[in-house]
Amino acid sequence: MPVPSVALAPPDDDLLRLLIVKLAADRQINVDEALVNYLANRIERSFTAAHAGGRALGRGGRCASIRPGDACAGGGAVPLSA
Repeated sequence: MPVPSVALAPPDDDLLRLLIVKLAADRQINVDEALVNYLANRIERSFTAAHAGGRALGRGGRCASIRPGDACAGGGAVPLSA
């Protein structure tokens, strides 16, 4: 008997942005739309990359509400690598 399988396509831009917002909200971080766009335009189009970005926001949460390019109170930018 064959086993059913399903293939997942990479997320489109809208889904990727919503996923970034959801992952930030899960960590009780409010993210600016500009930061969401910044991340979505620079990370790989995958659920794995979005989750890595969410973990990075969690590590740098105090800086998540800043605009891209602004300095963080803790010094430095929010890291994007996992």
